[in-house]
Amino acid sequence: MEDLTKTRRAIVVAFRLTPAEAAHLDAAASALKTPRGRADYCRAAALYIARKRVPPPAKPVAFPPRRKATYDVQRLTQILQQVGQISSRLVETATPPTQDAVNAMLSQTLEIRNAIASVLSTGKSSEVTK
Repeated sequence: MEDLTKTRRAIVVAFRLTPAEAAHLDAAASALKTPRGRADYCRAAALYIARKRVPPPAKPVAFPPRRKATYDVQRLTQILQQVGQISSRLVETATPPTQDAVNAMLSQTLEIRNAIASVLSTGKSSEVTK
């Protein structure tokens, strides 16, 4: 027994016609000398034209796999995250920071500066495997 979901017509396409268009459609259907109604004639004509003029759909294209970021890009990303954390801490402080907080932020900033300098001076571009 065949699958009825593939052969059963379940999608409805409806459109309106002017009286002149309906008369033209009836004349074209009667010229074929078939006992079909307007709907059957329109379906057959539309499918005939669609099969003749519309090319088949294109095959999907597979994109290449995404490359893993190089070591220097990963390291700079981590450094920028740290800079963002420091700046958000500065924004959160509504009162002027104490000298200890300033010293802590200064030491973090120096660590970031040294990390950026080391990445830029080594020029490592090998990928990190974790």
